[in-house]
Amino acid sequence: MPCSIVVFNGTHHNDETVKIFSKHYSNYNTYWEKGTNNFGGVLVAVHRSIPVQKVDIFQHLPNVIVLDIGTAADKFQLATCYSPPNENLPISLFDKILKRNINTVLLGDFNAKHISWSSTIDNHKGRALFNWLATNSLEVVNKFVPTSTRSNGTIDLILAPTHMIAPTSSFCVLPSIGSDHFPVVWTPTAKLHKRDCLYPIKRTYWTLFKLFLVFTFSFWNDMSSKTDDIMHFFSTYERFLALLASRLTYVSYCSAYKPSLPPHIIKLIQQKKMILRLARKTKHPLYITQLKAYSTIIRKEIFAHKRLSWLNYCSTLNAADVKQFWKKARKHFSVTNPPINGFLSNGAVISSPNEMCNLAKSFSFVVLV
Repeated sequence: MPCSIVVFNGTHHNDETVKIFSKHYSNYNTYWEKGTNNFGGVLVAVHRSIPVQKVDIFQHLPNVIVLDIGTAADKFQLATCYSPPNENLPISLFDKILKRNINTVLLGDFNAKHISWSSTIDNHKGRALFNWLATNSLEVVNKFVPTSTRSNGTIDLILAPTHMIAPTSSFCVLPSIGSDHFPVVWTPTAKLHKRDCLYPIKRTYWTLFKLFLVFTFSFWNDMSSKTDDIMHFFSTYERFLALLASRLTYVSYCSAYKPSLPPHIIKLIQQKKMILRLARKTKHPLYITQLKAYSTIIRKEIFAHKRLSWLNYCSTLNAADVKQFWKKARKHFSVTNPPINGFLSNGAVISSPNEMCNLAKSFSFVVLV
């Protein structure tokens, strides 16, 4: 399961194990602090695409790491703490961390049990943490799911502000991977701005795809007529189509993209695809009628969007600057096209540059001459 941020508590690690970890996870920035006993120590690994900075005033504290995550627009504070069973919770330190930035996610193995989040009896650390939470705007994310393999206690906690815990956020507890604690995975709804996020742009050469189908038609036709196992033929042909499409698809990456259509049209297209699937599956007249209606609406919306885009573009043209006009107009036509000498509008030939500019701005139906 890929995670952008990984937190380990009670690692009892040393410098050599940290070097080994950093070597295997070279695409993560790794931060660690030693603990106060043989079972202590904390480690945080943050993917290199996420801006991160260690908070100076909380450096070199045993069992504690405090980081600033994200950029100015979406920055929050991430703090992890391992609290050994025989030590008190560092409540005063928690206050300082929260005072520095209220947008703080505090997580770790606190060894704190309370009936508010754990299906076990309370302990003194749980009561202390409960009282502290009552005076601050933090809530327990992972309630009533055991995180210890030796009991039903929920002692590994994720604490976050109420405004950072959306109803659509989720968490899960994974099976043990050898430790006496279960891994806890939290998926918040907040999205971080990544520095090197690349978007895949796929391009399939459908003309070549069609040629392959035409040239191999006789082969597949003979195979289908001679085979006794229709399902085997179907699966083989399906695999051929998938491999052919994959072979003729090339992927390029860009750091940013701008949809060619506005969001409301994209949403309409997505709704149309959903209705199309229902219409194909059920053949219900209602879905077929809705599909036709959506097609008409989308066609009109796209036409209106293109018209508005053209008008906005034409507003940048200067009728008095003939050179600039033809420089921009040249971008819309291939070099193999004949030169534009004029427009034919309402039966009249318009050849004056100023009149042609005015006619182009009106976005009327004109004929090039």
